[in-house]
Amino acid sequence: MADRTWMSFKMPFGKYKGDTLAVIRMNDIGYLVWAAENIKQIEIKEQLDKAIAYINEVDPWSLSTVSPISRE
Repeated sequence: MADRTWMSFKMPFGKYKGDTLAVIRMNDIGYLVWAAENIKQIEIKEQLDKAIAYINEVDPWSLSTVSPISRE
């Protein structure tokens, strides 16, 4: 099973500042994908990569529903 420590990580800035990645996943998976592709800060990037790996393992279909437009 993939690492779940990312679930309690709180975004330190931006649209979802203060929200955990688990909350962001439930409310705006497109933002989570966008953030994983665009944020370069190592600590944040590591947590986002864990989130995407977990989602790919347990619910890959949810990532396939993210349109390219919502990733901008």
